[in-house]
Amino acid sequence: MYFRREELSFARYFIGLISIICLSATLFTFLTFLIDVTRFRYPERPIIFYAVCYMMVSLIFFIGFLLEDRVACNASSPAQYKASTVTQGSHNKACTMLFMVLYFFTMAGSVWWVILTITWFLAAVPKWGSEAIEKKALLFHASAWGIPGTLTIILLVMNKIEGDNISGVCFVGLYDVDALRYFVLAPLCLYVVVGVSLLLAGIISLNRVRIEIPLEKENQDKLVKFMIRIGVFSILYLVPLLVVIGCYFYEQAYRGIWETTWIQERCREYHIPCPYQVTQMSRPDLILFLMKYLMALIVGIPSIFWVGSKKTCFEWASFFHGRRKKEIVNESRQVLQEPDFAQSLLRDPNTPIIRKSRGTSTQGTSTHASSTQLAMVDDQRSKAGSVHSKVSSYHGSLHRSRDGRYTPCSYRGMEERLPHGSMSRLTDHSRHSSSHRLNEQSRHSSIRDLSNNPMTHITHGTSMNRVIEEDGTSA
Repeated sequence: MYFRREELSFARYFIGLISIICLSATLFTFLTFLIDVTRFRYPERPIIFYAVCYMMVSLIFFIGFLLEDRVACNASSPAQYKASTVTQGSHNKACTMLFMVLYFFTMAGSVWWVILTITWFLAAVPKWGSEAIEKKALLFHASAWGIPGTLTIILLVMNKIEGDNISGVCFVGLYDVDALRYFVLAPLCLYVVVGVSLLLAGIISLNRVRIEIPLEKENQDKLVKFMIRIGVFSILYLVPLLVVIGCYFYEQAYRGIWETTWIQERCREYHIPCPYQVTQMSRPDLILFLMKYLMALIVGIPSIFWVGSKKTCFEWASFFHGRRKKEIVNESRQVLQEPDFAQSLLRDPNTPIIRKSRGTSTQGTSTHASSTQLAMVDDQRSKAGSVHSKVSSYHGSLHRSRDGRYTPCSYRGMEERLPHGSMSRLTDHSRHSSSHRLNEQSRHSSIRDLSNNPMTHITHGTSMNRVIEEDGTSA
């Protein structure tokens, strides 16, 4: 309406390029969230919904770039002497659909930013935890989607839909100044006032915590970094939004003059009398509209700075290499469930950790079940009765030698079969020679058994150890 065809073509390509950049940034943020949905919890979860809203806004502007002015404007009809006009009202279904999506998600994005400042305020001032804030998630969603939905329905009922021949989309308040004031400027200004107030209160509270409460250097650095991230993200959002609001104020102030100037120029061009005299003439600059569309789209890009970190790069690398995050989470949970790990966290620094068998056998150790069985066998042997049986159990399983002589184990069996009192008949010489023969044979047979048999499992810390220790003291 106000610009030449070349200027409109340049503006359309400019808006299309910015919409692609914003769409890529917000889509990356949303996909990063989908890779690990547990990473972004409250109070920072609203950033994801904020990114989704501006992803839809940039998508609508990209669709408008592809459609050019086929939806925003009515086609001309030279046969009926009709020129191309701007679409107004809800008779054009495509224009109505573009308006609904664009206006709804524009307002929803601003509401989600306000909710983000509310969650930060609850975390900083009353010191709410993530679980307590998450309990209010239903209220947050009802407000973020309900308020824009109500405003959209009101505008549909009032039939305030207008086409934009510059961007190719449909919006509200492009030519109706009253609709611009009450349905665009008023909500945006309210969101800015509420959001900035809560943001400043939260930052002041965090700064007071940093100054008054003594923290470790690591926690101090984390708190300072968190405050810097909040400040940078808020500035990257507020500056473009304030520029857009300034453009809207300037536009609604000079809209009447621009329209009368356009009428005056058309009257002169077609040599027709004008209905009234124009005292002040002014034409809008293209840079004003380019700035408005640029800031309206770039306001969604700050979300990528919040998720941009080394952890995000690691998650994307793991995703492309086919690794599953669930395996990493399960492995970390298994480590946390280890009794030794929990004991190391809760124990006194001067108390040693007692490691218990978990039922898995390795070389040189036995399982819990085998330890219990050996203990039961040992108790039965100790009840049976003699020191010689304990000595034979210590040396291992012995058998009859190849040369026909009895090993200590077989000799013990003969001993047990003798009647009571037979041992007293042995003379001192026979006792000495028998003991010498027993020691020599048991030593050689033990060496042969150790070389032929597999390694036996020695149970540490069970009743078997106590029996062996008693044998050593009695010997």
